[in-house]
Amino acid sequence: MGFFDRLEQRSIKPSELNNYTWTSISGGSNYTSEEGLRCSTYLSCLRILSESIAKCDLEVEQETNKGIVIAKNHYLYELLKLRPNDYMSAMDLIKTFVILYKHNGVAGIYIDRDKRGKIKALYPASINNITVDDLGLINSPKENKVLVDFAVGGISGSCLEKDMILLRDNSLDGINSRATRELLRNTLDTNIKAENYLGSLFDNGLTNKLAISMASDIQDEKELEKLQAKFNRIYSSNGRVFTIPAGFRVEPINVSLADAQFEQIKKMSVREIANALGVPMSKLGDLSDTNNNSLEQSNISFLVDTLQAIFRAIEQEMDYKLLTKAERANGYKIRFNTNVMLRCSLKEQSDIICKYMDKGVYTINNARRLLGYTDIDIPEANEPLVTAGYMSLSTLKKYYSKNDKEDNHKKEKGGEKE
Repeated sequence: MGFFDRLEQRSIKPSELNNYTWTSISGGSNYTSEEGLRCSTYLSCLRILSESIAKCDLEVEQETNKGIVIAKNHYLYELLKLRPNDYMSAMDLIKTFVILYKHNGVAGIYIDRDKRGKIKALYPASINNITVDDLGLINSPKENKVLVDFAVGGISGSCLEKDMILLRDNSLDGINSRATRELLRNTLDTNIKAENYLGSLFDNGLTNKLAISMASDIQDEKELEKLQAKFNRIYSSNGRVFTIPAGFRVEPINVSLADAQFEQIKKMSVREIANALGVPMSKLGDLSDTNNNSLEQSNISFLVDTLQAIFRAIEQEMDYKLLTKAERANGYKIRFNTNVMLRCSLKEQSDIICKYMDKGVYTINNARRLLGYTDIDIPEANEPLVTAGYMSLSTLKKYYSKNDKEDNHKKEKGGEKE
């Protein structure tokens, strides 16, 4: 962009001055739905949320008498963990699902069933509309009272609510919802304008716009029109160098970023967006309030305060809509493996594993699996180890009671002297 593109014409009527604002002069743009993704902070938060959830594997588990085991023989195991359909991985499915949910306020996973009702594939879907029966959720006699209009890969369709895994953002009635993006409209608009303004400054060589005004004070409108016509004839520009006719002067239109507290407002907007989406500032590269110790606590807080609610919402929907009532009764459930979120340093991991082994929680082979090693093929490696110096209170009581009885018995028979 050359200097000519940054000049503001003064040949306007006084009544038109109200149409000119600093936003129109500086080139600011209004916020729209898709322009929300142009905000770098908002886009980073969506990426962090979606990738944090997607990297935790979905697994089919079963509660047994010996504890919870992974049900690798269940037909949904590979569908959820590896390939939900022929065209995308499980990570792509969850990432798309979470981004649509946060950006649009509601998202779905369409359940494709065969004629027998068995699940064939799962597809991420954008939700266009949710329709409730005219009689409502309570009074309607229909078994399926909610109809969902959706789109998958650009193809629109409709299905009953039981065939769609739904995830809602901000809802006041449990059915309809609003995206956080809509509630952050003003903050996102401010952030986008700030980024656009900085971009225009760099495009112009950090030079603001220029205004050309007359050096003399002429009030007569006819004389003003003659001068304007003269200016248009004489003025010339090659995009970088321009000439100004005699009788006119050039004045820069400057706004100091320091005076406007640009940096403080920018940081405040970033914090507001991050807090609304539940993303800690440390995830966005701002480590001013953290250290090495609190960084791990920040990750745990992110899991508990933000991600745990999303995990539970997805798990409950999948348990109800992907598993049959008989399967749930037999202890089957679908859960995210959140252990990947709790990984720590090698030293801390070593301390934790050793403590669990000392208390008899882990066996040697359990510890080796956590560290990525193969099992030791001896029976003792699968048995818990316990410290000999520890015993239960009841055992300790029995031991001393037995010794007291033996001592008394020896004294009665004239046993050994102390």
